[in-house]
Amino acid sequence: MVLIHGTNILVDDFNPNRPDRSSYIYFLTHFHQDFFQGLDKSWANEKIYCSPITKDFLLDRYPNLKNVEALTLEDAPHTIYLDKKLSIYIEVTLFDSNHCLGSVMFLFSGYMGNILHTGDFRFTPKMLTELKDLYPETRRNSQNKGVSIEIDELILDATFCDPIFKFPRRNEAFKVIVKIINENKDRRCCVVLDVLGKEEMLVHLATHYKTKVDFEVNLFI
Repeated sequence: MVLIHGTNILVDDFNPNRPDRSSYIYFLTHFHQDFFQGLDKSWANEKIYCSPITKDFLLDRYPNLKNVEALTLEDAPHTIYLDKKLSIYIEVTLFDSNHCLGSVMFLFSGYMGNILHTGDFRFTPKMLTELKDLYPETRRNSQNKGVSIEIDELILDATFCDPIFKFPRRNEAFKVIVKIINENKDRRCCVVLDVLGKEEMLVHLATHYKTKVDFEVNLFI
């Protein structure tokens, strides 16, 4: 939820009361409600950039949106013009943020330098080898020091950036869930999900137990 320095780009910020909101270009990192809060039927023509999966989610919920453009993660970087005369532009590269379906990090590059906006993300060491545009092969070393490109400004998700938070790795959490299910084979076990982001776990469970994913939606008002 920030204005990118030196530009008219807003990330995860859809304040409907912002003056002259049509003069901004909007980016959405992922489809969690606290990040697209403020979107409503009045947002018909404002330009919104996001990943292809997030675009599908957006248009399913807000079919009135007319100017949503999906940027792929494979074809990088993308040129984005900031003015109607097409005289000012920057480049943006999308990286998988390892959060929920369609979630991405944005690397904005241009006259203002390199600005990395992580959004919500979950770091894994595999990123150091998989995100080649962010961690070039020529900069890699055994100590993993200084392996990224030069970043002038880092906009970091720091929600759980405190030693008091100790989350298990995904494979460890999966083992705990399997253990609970196996200990309750004579009962019906329901997996309750309140937001996007846990689909991978459902797929692992279905694969482990060689079954299909069956679900029902309950709305609590």
